[in-house]
Amino acid sequence: MAMKSIILFITLLVVIFVAPQANAQSLFRINGTVYCSPGGAPLVNGATPPFANATVQAMIGPIPIGEAVITDTRGEFVIDFLQSLLGSLASKLQSMDAKVVVTTPLTACNSSFPANTFLVSVPPFQLLSNNTGGTVLLSVRSYDCVAISVGLL
Repeated sequence: MAMKSIILFITLLVVIFVAPQANAQSLFRINGTVYCSPGGAPLVNGATPPFANATVQAMIGPIPIGEAVITDTRGEFVIDFLQSLLGSLASKLQSMDAKVVVTTPLTACNSSFPANTFLVSVPPFQLLSNNTGGTVLLSVRSYDCVAISVGLL
């Protein structure tokens, strides 16, 4: 009988302490579209092709966070983070230190662009939604074209 009481007590502790933590996670989703242009956006005439198969990495300052993703055939990408995985970095996703770097050089989509030029999002991300279900949707507003030495990415 004492053994059953101990097992019941341990089970109750697990339910009380572990279950709320599992539900306390927030999803942060960053999305964007990358075009094959020096500013990463479509040009006025609309003839700018998307930058397909480009590698995109979210960063806080100089530190990469999460997994890099690949743009689809439309140049679109989505990066998801769980707040519990980010810890103290979660609040920084909406700061001026947060950015997305397209680590594939622009020459991969158009050889006429200068060598070693890359696209970096202009901070901060645009807040699209922050719902009570714990999902925060962020979007890239625009990109800057920057020249970076090969070893710095």
